[in-house]
Amino acid sequence: MTAAVPVCHSRPRSWSICRSGHDPLQGKTQRVPRRTRQMLGPGLLALDPTYVLFIFIIGILIFSGCSPRVLTPPISPLNLHELDATPLQGKTIVIDPGHGGVFTGAVGVKGIRESDVNLSVSLNLWGLLKEAGALPHLTRSADRSLISPESRELKDDLEARVNVVRLLNPDLFISVHHNSDIYHRSRNETEFYYQLADPQASKDLGSAISRAFTERVGIPDVQIRPGNFYVLRNNPVTAVLGEASFVSNRKNEQRIALYGFQRLEAEAYFLGILDYFRKGVPTIRYVMPKQDTDLTEDLSSIVADVGDTQGGEIDLETLQVFLDDQPISFR
Repeated sequence: MTAAVPVCHSRPRSWSICRSGHDPLQGKTQRVPRRTRQMLGPGLLALDPTYVLFIFIIGILIFSGCSPRVLTPPISPLNLHELDATPLQGKTIVIDPGHGGVFTGAVGVKGIRESDVNLSVSLNLWGLLKEAGALPHLTRSADRSLISPESRELKDDLEARVNVVRLLNPDLFISVHHNSDIYHRSRNETEFYYQLADPQASKDLGSAISRAFTERVGIPDVQIRPGNFYVLRNNPVTAVLGEASFVSNRKNEQRIALYGFQRLEAEAYFLGILDYFRKGVPTIRYVMPKQDTDLTEDLSSIVADVGDTQGGEIDLETLQVFLDDQPISFR
């Protein structure tokens, strides 16, 4: 025996099509073509159209071989034991996770906070440098600002970060940030800023990190620009400020919310810093004639002994010599 199928079924505050074409909410009559009634049958005609649409979309995804895109963090193959991290040993590096506390920085569409991402990347970078034998220091290790309880000024927070550098006198300062552009949410760039007052060493460091981001994160076009940020212009040591990506970009916000991508950024910073020190950091040990010599005659040559700050070798292909702010050839 076949159970009787109700011709029309409707629920309170739901929309349904009856065989008679009656809409219980609107009180209007709509005719359903006979051929459609034969194809769908009375059961489907009684279903909520929203449910029918949902089933239709799922069917398209299945038959087209598509599935909803799921972002998964990359598997990190970086193994410190396979790298020669000797150039990092003994190097003092200050890592500055931008913002924090009352200064959250940029906020994504879905609520991700730049200050949280900055801290996660910085903590990962701290661990990598520590394991490699460097002496890393963080300006903050929790979600807090560096201002005193009686202050609410951003300048005081920035000054406190620079004071950490003055206290430790490190070899490098790395400020970790992520950018935002709420008026152009499709924008997503990677930018590194070097010091205006130190366009040589600082720019070299920014270039090394940018190359690592291209190779490690897969970013083809990384911008390197001079920056006049407070923590750069008031910094007494070689410093770089990085804007790895834009939290205002919807797709990128989903990506950087994953730990795997935050770790990937930290690895790129680490490899860039390693490459910078691997090539040697030049320092002039002596120069002839001496700086205070009264030069009454033209000189045919200037002799200088240039070496690494730690006594290592310098990659001469990466060395530039300037005289009165003008580049000169050397041998």
